[in-house]
Amino acid sequence: RDLRMSRGLGDVYKRQAVIKPTVDSSSGKNVVIVDIKNGFNVRDGKSALHIIDSYNMNFIVQEKIIPNEELSTLYPKSINTLRVISYCVGDRVEVAPISLRIGGGGSEIDNIHSGGLSVAVSNDGKLAKKAYRLGYGNSFESFEKHPDTNVIFGDYELSFVERMISVSKELHMLTANIGVISWDLTVDDNDNIVIIAVSYTHLRAHETCAD
Repeated sequence: RDLRMSRGLGDVYKRQAVIKPTVDSSSGKNVVIVDIKNGFNVRDGKSALHIIDSYNMNFIVQEKIIPNEELSTLYPKSINTLRVISYCVGDRVEVAPISLRIGGGGSEIDNIHSGGLSVAVSNDGKLAKKAYRLGYGNSFESFEKHPDTNVIFGDYELSFVERMISVSKELHMLTANIGVISWDLTVDDNDNIVIIAVSYTHLRAHETCAD
């Protein structure tokens, strides 16, 4: 962490950048979006060096993803991510029901504990009639349209979901010893599928994919 690194963020990341912890982080905790110009964040005036120092050693910096138009229409301030869970059945890979996380309330992250919504998505890309904002414990609210953009969920469809499923299955087969993999995915403004996060669970031998 030095001054050259902090000033260089603005040169490396032509768009805005995202800084987040690499350990002990969930639900969008301590995720910061920055726009560095001349070594300072134009959003709050803090120096990049000060921001980086606040994370100690455990952080990553990534270029901010610009979501494609279909996702931006739902809510433009966050990237909005799909959770695809792939699992092995014998020698093939299947997927569990898919969900979409959507930001809300002015938030730039889509995590459900940060004001985000969750809605089921069919394998052909159709959104369910209702989305849910989950609170801690058993509390939740339901919405038939997005509270900020007024997009009606039941009338909305995403064109890329089948492609996401295909990619998830292909990638899973590269690690066939893992029984279940959870993929957090989005699509950027160039129509590229982007992996946001991956988590997995090792299961018993007979529950892993066969060669």
